Amino acid sequence: MMLQRIATIFLSAVFVIAGGLKIFDPAGMLGAIQAFRVVDGPLALAGAYVFPWLELFAGLALLMRPTRAAGAFILLGLMVLFIGVILSAWARGLSLSCGCFGAHPAGEVDNYWVLLIRDLALVVLAGYVLRGAFVDSTKKADLV
Repeated sequence: MMLQRIATIFLSAVFVIAGGLKIFDPAGMLGAIQAFRVVDGPLALAGAYVFPWLELFAGLALLMRPTRAAGAFILLGLMVLFIGVILSAWARGLSLSCGCFGAHPAGEVDNYWVLLIRDLALVVLAGYVLRGAFVDSTKKADLV
């Protein structure tokens, strides 16, 4: 039970911080999305505004039992999407900064192996939290 709480709080913190850092820089987020060359125009602009808030609210949802499964499910889906986009960029030989935790200094490029290992670890963690949320679903609603 203690490990489940630590995993939940850690995952929540990662996404609350990641989303929070990007909320006030939609232009930077738009640049990061466009750098992957998967979407452009209005869809990229929508993503620049929606993804940070989605990460923030899904991260916060993990902290309450009634919304924990939904938050973990959303984060799991986002991570799978992010992994797919990272693999696509890598396969096309793009050299970029992911923008995962806000803007990097100009010219700084991410290591694809590091991104994939980190994101796969977050997928495992989100799956663990999601599984725990279903096991806990019979308990009373309360915080963490």
